[in-house]
Amino acid sequence: MRFNVIYMSAASGRRAINEDSILLCDTPFYEANLETPIQEEIIRDDCATFCACDGMGGHKNGEKASRVIIETIAALKPSDKDSLENAIKEANKKLAEAIAIDNGLTNFGATIAGALIKQKSALVFHCGDSRVYRFNGAYLERLTRDYSFVQSLIDSGEIDDETARLHPNRNVVTSALTGKEPLRFTISEFAWQKELELFICSDGVWELFEIEELERLASEADLTKLTLRLRQEANDNYSFIKVGAYE
Repeated sequence: MRFNVIYMSAASGRRAINEDSILLCDTPFYEANLETPIQEEIIRDDCATFCACDGMGGHKNGEKASRVIIETIAALKPSDKDSLENAIKEANKKLAEAIAIDNGLTNFGATIAGALIKQKSALVFHCGDSRVYRFNGAYLERLTRDYSFVQSLIDSGEIDDETARLHPNRNVVTSALTGKEPLRFTISEFAWQKELELFICSDGVWELFEIEELERLASEADLTKLTLRLRQEANDNYSFIKVGAYE
């Protein structure tokens, strides 16, 4: 399979270090501070995993958590639903091992979102409030449902999506990889079609824009306008991966 990928990961002007990590197939990127999006073609025989991981716990702790998760998944190279589920659980165990060694790792953990893309299907996975979208024509269709406090308010009908995006407690997650049990995450399977594209991002990207504006910016060819807006306005570290697969 041939993958056309555009990716970006950087610290916002308000953060000293980028606690996000991203995975492109078997190549992890961490503490990245890219100036512009990078576009490349990746070729794999059967499947490939792409994901974004948003570290929690402050300087060093968040970066370490997201790095451990990304490196674990990269090393295990999942190829189906069972191996993907095992990789996520193993990443969580690695966090527990790190905490056991260093009790200074307080509030240690990370959210994650991504996709394992195969010839005819995509396994979309997430835990926390990082997201995966699918381009449906000119529209972005969200494939993941946040594990977050504000998502529970949306589900109960108390607020709408736009209010949630600006809510003072929008960053409170109800599940994340923290080394603790039970671990709650979701894996969903979708049919993969030619010319289909996914947009994977941390909350530092999606919470900055109304959905119509994110659709417009994310649909552009090189994503430089999206990156410029993030560099100028983001309050959080930001990472995104736009990926399409072609035979």
